[in-house]
Amino acid sequence: MIAWILTIAIFLLIVVGICAVHEAGHALVAYQRGIRLYECGFGFGKSLVSFKRLGFAWHWRLWPLGAYIALKDEDLYKLTPRSQIAIALGGVAVNIVIGIVLLLLFPMMSVIGLVGLLSLCLGIGNILPIYPMDGWLVLIVILRNRFNHNQPLRRLETTGGKIVGGVALAAWIVFTIATWQ
Repeated sequence: MIAWILTIAIFLLIVVGICAVHEAGHALVAYQRGIRLYECGFGFGKSLVSFKRLGFAWHWRLWPLGAYIALKDEDLYKLTPRSQIAIALGGVAVNIVIGIVLLLLFPMMSVIGLVGLLSLCLGIGNILPIYPMDGWLVLIVILRNRFNHNQPLRRLETTGGKIVGGVALAAWIVFTIATWQ
């Protein structure tokens, strides 16, 4: 029983870590364009721990299956559509690069190989133009630019991370139960 709990806890930490790296990709591209964060969070649901460091609020939330950053809308509004797209794709690029590198260096069935696979899945999943994935934000920026309706991006969230994390957690549990001896 303790092995199960430990396995799930480690898996959740890996998912949050992958999502945090994804959000760091968004934040880095935003920072390069002069945009500052005002909030960074891990998980979703009720905030369990909150504090302010580095000039923005940090939150650790109840359900650790994702991460998000929040940028100031008025700052995003000032950016060109190309810069808004670059910010939206920053996290995707980081996940895809990390995923490919880890899968090239480690066997897929190793723990690090599985981390690479999860990172790659999160990156590819976030490219899809489905609300509220990063691909959706890119599509909205393109459409707003095409029809001259400039509105800022609202909030970059790794909701895809929540979905991928939930599916991966379920798959991990099913795999563990199926191979438990």
